[in-house]
Amino acid sequence: SVDQITVGAPAGASAFTITGTVNAKQLTTTSAFALTAGAVLTLTGRTTTAPTATLGANTTLTAATLNAAGPIAITGALGAIQSSTISATSVTLGTGALSLDNSALNLAAGTDPSLVTNTTTGIARISVANGASLSAGNAIILAATGAADLIATTGATISTPALTIGGTGTATLTLNAATLTTQNLVIAATTTARGTLTLTGGTILQLANGLQFTSAGTGSINLTGPGTLLDASNQPTIIGGPGQTALSIASGAQARLNTLTTPAATTITADGTNTRLDLSGPTFINPANGTTIIALTNAATLSASALTLANARLSLSNATATATAITGNSQSTLSLAGSSTLTTGPLSLAGTLSLTTGAALQATTASLEGGSVVLKASGDTYVEGTGKISATGSTGGHVDVLGNRVAVLGTALIDVSGANGGGAIRIGGDYQGKNPDVPNAQITYLGAETSLKANAAISGNGG
Repeated sequence: SVDQITVGAPAGASAFTITGTVNAKQLTTTSAFALTAGAVLTLTGRTTTAPTATLGANTTLTAATLNAAGPIAITGALGAIQSSTISATSVTLGTGALSLDNSALNLAAGTDPSLVTNTTTGIARISVANGASLSAGNAIILAATGAADLIATTGATISTPALTIGGTGTATLTLNAATLTTQNLVIAATTTARGTLTLTGGTILQLANGLQFTSAGTGSINLTGPGTLLDASNQPTIIGGPGQTALSIASGAQARLNTLTTPAATTITADGTNTRLDLSGPTFINPANGTTIIALTNAATLSASALTLANARLSLSNATATATAITGNSQSTLSLAGSSTLTTGPLSLAGTLSLTTGAALQATTASLEGGSVVLKASGDTYVEGTGKISATGSTGGHVDVLGNRVAVLGTALIDVSGANGGGAIRIGGDYQGKNPDVPNAQITYLGAETSLKANAAISGNGG
């Protein structure tokens, strides 16, 4: 225990090494600095400076400031770094652990990447907690090789211009009541990689440059819990790549995205009360391979601009969705079940529509005239159970239910009524099947308790 330690660089010396316990006010070394396994360095509010630094297993920094002019190598699982500040050009972490507790790790711009994990066996683990901060001037790469976990909790902050979760290996990043600021987010960068980002506990992640989630390997983003928010609404959003991608929103979390495209098959789910998916720009779902699925369940809400569905399935089960317009090709599916409600402007669907068990579909326009619902399947179109299609307004709208086989069953309702005039309903074709622009069904079936309404409620003619 001393006030000050100053170490020069004698001839032949390669490093100044601490193997035991040192308590000091200040430590200065012009040689490389190393804490070996089990070493403890306690600095009472002063500074350690060195050209480079190596931290061994179970080493501990308390109330310390460690400034390295070059890189820091971490060779084992560190003990606690408490109320300390570490500055360096970069950090390399192998199999081991880095734990920041109410501390700061500042990595200056210059060396790229600023923080990288490489393991051949075991897992590289990083913990940022209790107001601690991890600030990187250049990229952070988790699992460049091997496996890595980074957990940030309780007011922790992570800042980096670019973040890769899964370079060639397997990586997870979990933020619980923490903050992440980054301009470029990559998950599962290569075909062998697996990457997972989890936001929970009210974490807010704002991506100023939008979300480009295009995994080459297997990647997923999970949002859970009230107050948790992924905000990428300023720039276009791309989800889906050559690998498998999934976005999961649950338990009151929210995702705000801009123009959404899915170049490859993707799964997007939203589940639970107060869970929201907001799409502020036009959305074009058209994967080059497979089918993209957007599924909302258990009181989740979707708010969208114009939706174009191609090789895609939009499924609502006891959920709510609104859109300015919806268009779907012959390979698209729109499914509403339970107490689901879909409110949209013009709807034109050439694929498969299913309304069951109390679901409601309403098409409206800003002029308060009835909207247009066009269900034109190459195969079958079914409206069943207590399903409801509504195109009402000051004047009724238009509903076409077309396909090879068409059925309106149970107590299903199609309503094109209007205050000043009814609209038009065509089921299975046009009048007497003589309109060449409207395909005729081979079979059209209406159940005994089905209701079709085209009333003029106040004035005008019925439809």
